[in-house]
Amino acid sequence: MTAFTNGLSPAGRRLRAAGLAFERQQRAAPPLPQSSAETRGEDPDAALAAKIADALASHGRPDDEPLPLGLIIAATAAAFGFHPRMLRGSARRRDYVVPRHVAALLCHELTGTSFAAIGRALGSRDHSTIAAAIRVARERIAADPALAATVAALRDRLEGDAP
Repeated sequence: MTAFTNGLSPAGRRLRAAGLAFERQQRAAPPLPQSSAETRGEDPDAALAAKIADALASHGRPDDEPLPLGLIIAATAAAFGFHPRMLRGSARRRDYVVPRHVAALLCHELTGTSFAAIGRALGSRDHSTIAAAIRVARERIAADPALAATVAALRDRLEGDAP
């Protein structure tokens, strides 16, 4: 035993061993990418956005059937140059939070799904967090014309009004 664990109780030694095992597992896991646009120094991933648009066009859903939440989240992530798991993650960086708020807003407006269900789709978030995200997204869209244009184009694409 090392000098560090000699003074620990059995429960402390188990906790220390679990922490070391977790650290080994995290080192072995591939790192999450940052924004695909950031890592390549390009604009948002147009190829992924085109694939999502094709999926939307071929979805063939009746007009009264709402879009799947996962599809809205994936399209929003692609429009901002991220992988969908970035929007479901716990990171609070502004470049992840704004698209996450937009995704929550579009999920609510396009599907009418409950805040709790949207929260589950966006990574186990509470319904009050989603309500606040939607309010903040509306405020940001009203204050930022570039964001408003991005959201309008995304909404049109999701609703099938744009190519």
